[in-house]
Order: sequence, then C-alpha cells, then structure tokens
Amino acid sequence: MTPPHVTTVAPGLIANSTAQTITLTGTNFHANGSVFVNTDSAIATTWVSATQVTASVPAAYLTAVGTLTAVGYVNPTSTAAGACSEASPSNCDWPRRSRVGVTHQQQLRLDPIVAPVSVNPTVTSIAPTNLIANSTDQVITLTGTGFGADGSAFWGQDVPIATVWISATEATATVPADELDTPGFLMFVGYVNRVTGSLDWNNRSNMHNIPIQ
Repeated sequence: MTPPHVTTVAPGLIANSTAQTITLTGTNFHANGSVFVNTDSAIATTWVSATQVTASVPAAYLTAVGTLTAVGYVNPTSTAAGACSEASPSNCDWPRRSRVGVTHQQQLRLDPIVAPVSVNPTVTSIAPTNLIANSTDQVITLTGTGFGADGSAFWGQDVPIATVWISATEATATVPADELDTPGFLMFVGYVNRVTGSLDWNNRSNMHNIPIQ
C-alpha cells in the first residue's frame, strides 16, 4: 500500500478548550486509516476521500499553550483484519506512516483562548403580544438580531427561561405557568448571549413588557 502524504493541516488549535476538529489534505489516505498526533497516537477520524480526512483532537491534547507535534496519517497494514484506529492501533502500518522528509507530518500551534466579543442582541418584537393569565405554560417568539445559538431568553431582567434558538434573528421560549398566575405584566423580557460559557448580562438586549390578561 502506498504511504500517505499530508500537505496541509488546518485550522490552528485553541489551548484549554474542548475537543476540536482538524482537516488534513494530501494523497493516498486509505478509508480505514487514521489521523495520529504525537507520532503514534491515533485519534477519531472521519475519512472523506483519498485526499481529505477530518479528525477530532481530544481536549486532553489541548491543555497547554504550545505545539501539537507530529500530526499525520497512517494507513492500515496490508494484512489488517479491521480498521487502523484509536481502538485498534495494532492494525496501523506505523513504519509507513506519513513522516517528515518522506511523506509529511505537520505541527499545529496551540494558541491561548481569546474571549469572544459578545454581540449585543436586539429584540424588535415578541409574539403573542398578550399572555393568558392562570393558564398553562405559554410559548413566545422573539424576533430581532444578534441572537447567539447558546443564548437565552429571559424575563425580570436576569431570569433565564427555556429557549429554542432558531436563527440569529428568531428564538422561541417557554414562559412557565407559575409566572402567569396573576393578571399584570411579564416584565423585562429580552435575550442574552453566552460568552465563554456564561450568560453575558452586561450586554443583554433591550427589554419588553408583555401584558398578562
């Protein structure tokens, strides 16, 4: 079997993060082969074609700023009964893996996390325009801009409620029945995005009051 050759590995990686996906391009990638890191550690791989594969770099390899070394591809041996993989490294043709100077290995820089800048969401409308007092849970639809996929609708300025993100301009949320037991208003309803795992209350949206009748 012709040894694999890696020409590019992308993107760069973020240190101290969850597992990240990389894409390798090159030649002679066998469908039952595997991406490896650190010379001989096979990782979960998805074969796309003989010239492209993707792989998931586990978080355990991303715990410090620096370099993930010797990233490449290895095909199965000619006598392997199954796939060359993280679970079955003995099926891998390690002597003929991609390698510096013959076929190719890469190094990926591990960069520190840069906290993303939160986009201030804006809520332009909420439907329905009235909620029913003394009813069961009710679903409202928020439309606007800048809704992050992992953000949340809220009421009372800072009380998150169960939210289904549809797009950057639309989300639905369920108002619990216990918030609807008295006629009046559901106060300060809006949307807040999440930054590095936490709701970014400093950049929440404008807020609306919804009549409860």
